[in-house]
Amino acid sequence: MWLYSIIGQPTQHFADRFWAKVQLGYDDDCWNWTACISHKGYGQFQVRKSRPGHAHRVAYCLSVRDVPATTLICHNCDNRLCCNPNHLFEGTPLSNMQDMIKKGRYKDWAAVREELSWERGKGVKA
Repeated sequence: MWLYSIIGQPTQHFADRFWAKVQLGYDDDCWNWTACISHKGYGQFQVRKSRPGHAHRVAYCLSVRDVPATTLICHNCDNRLCCNPNHLFEGTPLSNMQDMIKKGRYKDWAAVREELSWERGKGVKA
């Protein structure tokens, strides 16, 4: 599992330090990350020294369950800063691409084709 393999069982201090950087709201609101943001627009949280992680992934692992490093945590709301566990779901690169296409968010068909062929090469049926 991803988070536990990095830090072991998360402590209350770890969780408090994380959630202090999230603008909490109602269950159906986006809970935006308010600290460091990556060049791709995702929240970043220092999981361990020199080991940043996506804030939405940490939120999911703290609130729902820890997931393997190969599992993506995707946004239903398409807000890269959102850390609301109700807006997050587990996915694969293929399901993430399919979601992006379904919602009309794709910009680069070459990137989509590359991602899909990577999945096919791993034996995943598109």
